[in-house]
Amino acid sequence: MGNSASWEGATKRAEDGGAALIVGIWGYAGNMAIWQSLSSFQMLRDPDGTARYTRAQVETPGFFMGFDDGRRLRDMVASGESVRITATLDTEIREGLQSPSIFGTLPGTTDETIYVMAHMDGYYDAALDNASGMAVMIGLADYFAAIPREERRRNITFIGTAGHHVGSPNAPYLRDQGMLEKAALMVNCEHVAPTQFVAFNNELRLTNTVSPRRWWVNGSQALLDITLDAYDTFGVTVIGAMDGRATGEMMAIDKEAPSVQLIRSPEHKHTDWDIPELVPAAGIEAVARAFAKIIDQANTLDIEELRP
Repeated sequence: MGNSASWEGATKRAEDGGAALIVGIWGYAGNMAIWQSLSSFQMLRDPDGTARYTRAQVETPGFFMGFDDGRRLRDMVASGESVRITATLDTEIREGLQSPSIFGTLPGTTDETIYVMAHMDGYYDAALDNASGMAVMIGLADYFAAIPREERRRNITFIGTAGHHVGSPNAPYLRDQGMLEKAALMVNCEHVAPTQFVAFNNELRLTNTVSPRRWWVNGSQALLDITLDAYDTFGVTVIGAMDGRATGEMMAIDKEAPSVQLIRSPEHKHTDWDIPELVPAAGIEAVARAFAKIIDQANTLDIEELRP
């Protein structure tokens, strides 16, 4: 979902040079319609080696083009001929709207809580980002609701957040309201099961496999073992090394309590290819089963046994 025009600061340089319009070309075959910020990023590294990015906001209007049309435009410019582009931008600002986050709690038998969250906003069909995460969260709610309250050690609070794409407070609200003091575990359900593509030259070749996901665990060795065992048990594919931190919805609070996340941001995320046909049901089911197993086994441990 990233792009070299952003990483290398090309959009900011274009703006500083007086560009009237900025067009980004998505470098994969096909002609996907893309939503992505034109803002530029600069990568910095913390003393521990963790990469982080600072954003240079770009105010110049612009958009991304799919590769087929973009290549045609690029080649016209490269040939030296004069190229003229006419573009119109029609926007509407609405005042006074609110995007609420939704909380639902299954009460347990102690004052400790497990939080399961999934953001509710998305672009285009949003089948992966984030209907897949919502589906997992709803499946977990169905599963744990069928367990009698007296057998639920901890409260389980399910949160449909308004979404980090729109800049709402969302997950940090839990920290800011002091809701994480007795949090035994946080689970983030966010674009969890895309079909894998293989990049070949400028092609994206479709496969019949579920893409391996980036992953994150903040907690004890016991929580790490529980998590990886659950992924192995249900065939949840992951990338070899753990991420340096959680991303997406849980990023701002990932170290405030024991936390677990799977996430994949594939080439077709934030595009009109984010469709149900590219979100395999088997992948969603495997993640839901793994998360349920993690929560069940975490409930056998005290909070201090789950914390780093």
